[in-house]
Amino acid sequence: MHIQLYSLCATLLFLPSLFPASVRMINDSPFPLSATVLSASGTVMGREHINPQEQALWQNSDVNTTGISQSPFTIIFYCTTGEVFGTVSQVQTGAMITASSSSGPHFCKPKDDKKGKEEQQKSDLQYQPHPINPHQWRPQERY
Repeated sequence: MHIQLYSLCATLLFLPSLFPASVRMINDSPFPLSATVLSASGTVMGREHINPQEQALWQNSDVNTTGISQSPFTIIFYCTTGEVFGTVSQVQTGAMITASSSSGPHFCKPKDDKKGKEEQQKSDLQYQPHPINPHQWRPQERY
């Protein structure tokens, strides 16, 4: 009787370590974000890219992490430009977190596109004033 009770307790104690750790992350911001999952010891456990108004499920299927204290996790949300959007600490296995619940600036700067600026400058050129001398105009522009 005692042996059966002991083996049942031992099984129940070690059973949760066989299942992967998981965290559901929801990006409820208007910006595309990437989330980095850090273990309690500061080891990077994984990264997920999450588009605006979407969610991702991170799972750690590596059961050979006996030397690493996994939970509680820290989730760091990054903008596509590399800036920190926000951080959520003390995240337990199986938790669901949102980007808006993180502590941080909650803002991403727009990307600096040189191509976009060049196109804007080209479009500004078409609105320059017409020449003063009417003989320089093409016949179709006179009327």
